[in-house]
This record gives sequence, structure tokens and C-alpha cells, in this order.
Amino acid sequence: MKVLYLDPFSGISGDMFLASLFDTGFSHKKLEEELKKGGIKGFEIKAKKVKLKGLSGTRVEVKGGERQVFKNYREFKKILKGLSFKKSIKDDIKLAFEILFSAESRAHGKKTDEVHLHELGTLDTLVDIAGAIVSKEILGIERVYSAPVNVGGGFIKSSHGLLPAPSPLTLDILKGFPLFREGTGELTTPTGAVILKVLKAEFNPSMRFSPEKIGYGIGRYENNPFPDALRAIICNEVKEEEIIVIETNIDDMPPFMFEDLFEKAFQNGALEVYITPVIMKKSRPGYVVSILCEKKKLTDLSSVLFRTTTTIGLRYYPVGRIELLRKKGVINFGGEKIIVKKAYWNGKLTNFSYEYSSVKKTAEKRGMTVKEVLNRLNKKIEE
Repeated sequence: MKVLYLDPFSGISGDMFLASLFDTGFSHKKLEEELKKGGIKGFEIKAKKVKLKGLSGTRVEVKGGERQVFKNYREFKKILKGLSFKKSIKDDIKLAFEILFSAESRAHGKKTDEVHLHELGTLDTLVDIAGAIVSKEILGIERVYSAPVNVGGGFIKSSHGLLPAPSPLTLDILKGFPLFREGTGELTTPTGAVILKVLKAEFNPSMRFSPEKIGYGIGRYENNPFPDALRAIICNEVKEEEIIVIETNIDDMPPFMFEDLFEKAFQNGALEVYITPVIMKKSRPGYVVSILCEKKKLTDLSSVLFRTTTTIGLRYYPVGRIELLRKKGVINFGGEKIIVKKAYWNGKLTNFSYEYSSVKKTAEKRGMTVKEVLNRLNKKIEE
């Protein structure tokens, strides 16, 4: 699974988020082109390499971004209506600004329709938020994770006067997120907080991942002893989890009854079912039935075992499991589509196999055997 892991050790803002992705090699021109295709006009994204306190990364500026494009929710809805992104992108943009307006209304004790966005109603904010959503789509990011967020401290200037850092708006948006305060200044902005929220950033300290690309989005705050930067890591998540093995020994059941067990076990959430031949007491041949499942499925699958087999008892125990990233592809075989299953480790293709049902279907249609189809496929790959 392709994952974006964010490390906001010095907070997060909209421009730092985009800059961190550009620093991994993602083209800022590509993003600008896609945003303009979607109906956001009158801006230019500038990205340049910079160094700050020994850290090399990318800094972003949205030229023309200071222009106010809406002040209230009614005006925002007009802007949204004029955008031509696909529905899922528009829905996320709408959700992001609804989060902003709702948080602003709670912070000032006003209704959403009465709220006015000052700094946050600019083209820059729209580009940052829409850019984050579109970037995730283009890069094929399936999940976003984050380390705890540094929200800074001290006081910050706003259109309402001096406010504590983090601002009430930022803090409201980040309810439920693990935060910490190190240094001074508005290290996490409302835009950065909304990006974490709308991208559904998760916090999993035990997550295992294999980094592929690393980028640093450099900010402009220089009053802290650490660099003002956001680290983004594009990686493959190593799926490591604990599951349950349910087992029972059987020596008095007709083998044809196992079919019913297999069907009902998979219908009730089994991850895998297999049978191992064994020699049991009094030298009788028998079977060990093993079912792999999530812990929450233990009761359901225990019931399946008792109802479909002759066993009068079972045992279960936890086991660890590491699962490779898996993707499906399609190979054209004389006009027929054959599904290929690919497995990746550390970002590299490790294993692949053909889906048997699609190979069998192709063989039947073309008057061939499964073996002949597989031989032709393997020869094609070798060539």
C-alpha cells in the first residue's frame, strides 16, 4: 500500500505540505496544470531549492495567491460551483472549507453563514487545500499517516489582534490529534490543520514502513533553534498484524464434508482455511483443520467449526503476520484479459502469479490447456 507519512516536527502549513511533496520529485508544474484544468485560475506556483539551518529542501510561493476570492460561505459555494474537478475531488474541497467555516464559527460564537474568512479566503488557501487533495490523487497515495504535530507557542498576530499559538481556530480543527508544543510562533496554521483533517491523517506509533522518497518542505520562520520544515516520506506500509489460528483434530468425519466447512468459514470472515493430514492415536489417519482469522471473528468461526464438523473441541492461539503490498494487473493474451497478481517488498516487485480462474477461462475459450496458456505467457515475459 502506497502511504504518505508526515513528520510535522516543526508544524505544518499549506505551502510546506506542497513543498515537501515537490521535494520528493513531484512536479509543481504538473500540479499547477491540473489545478487550472479544474478551474482555479490566476496563480503560479513557484518552487525553489533552499537551505535552512543545515537542512536542504524546497520552498513554495503561490504568485497571485494573496488575492481575496471569497469572504463567506455563500461566496465560497459560488467558487466551488465553478470548479470542474471530478466529484470526489470537489467533495473533499467542499469538506475542507466546511471544516474551516465550522471551526471559525465555534471560535467566534457565530453561525456559519455569518462567519467571514479574512486571511483564509485568499486564492493561496484555495490552491494549498485543493493542491493537497489533487496531489494525493495524482501520486496514488492510499493512506496518510502523521507523527504528533508541533503547534508552537507564544503569541501570533491576526486580524482580531494578538492570539495564543496555536490559534483557537487551529486548535479546534485538530481536536483528537496528538499535539505537542516546542518553540515559538504559529508553526501549524489552520490550512495545515485542515489538510491533515481532510486527508484523514492517522496516527499509528507502531506502524512499520519502507521509505521510498523523502522530501522537506521549508517554511519561513527562523526564530527557533530547529529548522522550520515539514518532512514527507512516501513509502510502502509493511502490514504487520496479529491474527488468530483456530485448530482442531478430526479422525471420524467423511472428507466430502470439508467442502461445507470451507464455504461457511470463508463466508464468516476466515482469512485462510487449510487441512494437514496427520496420524493420530491408535495410528488412525486424521486431519488438523486450521483457520486463520482476525481476533474479532473467533466466536463466529468457532461456531462454524462446531456446526460443520464432528469435532467436540478446538484450540486457538495468536500468531504474527507480515503481508506484502499486493497489486493486480492485466495481461492481454490474444484479446483475452488475464489477471496478474503482483507482490512488492521495499518497493520492488518480489513475486507475481497469474489468477488461475482467468487463465482457465482463456484456455477454455481458445481450446487450449491451462499448461499451454501458462507456457505461452512465460515465454512472452522471457522475450
